Amino acid sequence: MQTRSICISFIRPISYENVNALLTKVNQAVVNGYQDITLMMSSDGGQVVPGFAAYNQLQMLPIHLTTYNIGSVSSIAAIIFLAGTKRIAVPNATFLFHNAALELSQTGDMTRDQLDKYISQLEAHERRIKDVIIAKTNLQPAQVELLVQEGKIKDAQFAKNFNIIQYIASCIPGDVPVIQV
Repeated sequence: MQTRSICISFIRPISYENVNALLTKVNQAVVNGYQDITLMMSSDGGQVVPGFAAYNQLQMLPIHLTTYNIGSVSSIAAIIFLAGTKRIAVPNATFLFHNAALELSQTGDMTRDQLDKYISQLEAHERRIKDVIIAKTNLQPAQVELLVQEGKIKDAQFAKNFNIIQYIASCIPGDVPVIQV
């Protein structure tokens, strides 16, 4: 039996709404019998919690997932990108890894306990981000610390050197359907 392939294009920030839309498309593709999914991405990142939900669900699906950086993959979007078993970037693609940030909805006074809760959340997010980068690349823990502390944009060649991607390429198969999220 021939493997069925599809490309899903995701050019959006990472939010609960956008992650739900992405995972709906991916789940529909799986139900429709696609075993080989290419996720073409360009995203400046966004919210950590839905980003990790996307990463985890993509890891659990019974598919071969290729992630393809078609522009810029930054922040938590870079973690979603690392869910691919095969990872590709166009030659002028960029990547950005940095320490986590929290969007604080509360603008008034804060107690020490409230502040401690936010610090604990931030530390947990940063640990998970670093753990994924270490697990999915050939960067050593000290290199990951430096990478996220610097928070500087890296090019496709840097990404290839450290196994963030395996290939630099500018095309996808012409006979594969592409759907947009």
